[in-house]
Amino acid sequence: MEGIDIHNREVQELQHTVITREYPQAYVPGHEPYYPVNGERDDHLYHQYDELAQAEPHTIFGGRLATYRYMNMDEVMASAMRKWENERMKMLLRQQINKSRTLTD
Repeated sequence: MEGIDIHNREVQELQHTVITREYPQAYVPGHEPYYPVNGERDDHLYHQYDELAQAEPHTIFGGRLATYRYMNMDEVMASAMRKWENERMKMLLRQQINKSRTLTD
């Protein structure tokens, strides 16, 4: 069991502490899994979500929801850092291209 204290959530103004608890259990076919079970159905869903995400050019999707797979928190953080570095490099490249266009005009 894992308890999570969400008293200091930024989007909520709570006067009391709210504690949630998870009671994990093994996946049993027919029950809703806690995390995606990487099978044909989930792969299909992931590709549908990925297509929708690609249609949002000013939004960066990452982590468990974007990859539609279970990730440990260290994997999530490493993935976020790589994604940010890639986005930062794209931004710098666009700035260089725009700057060189300005100089040649």
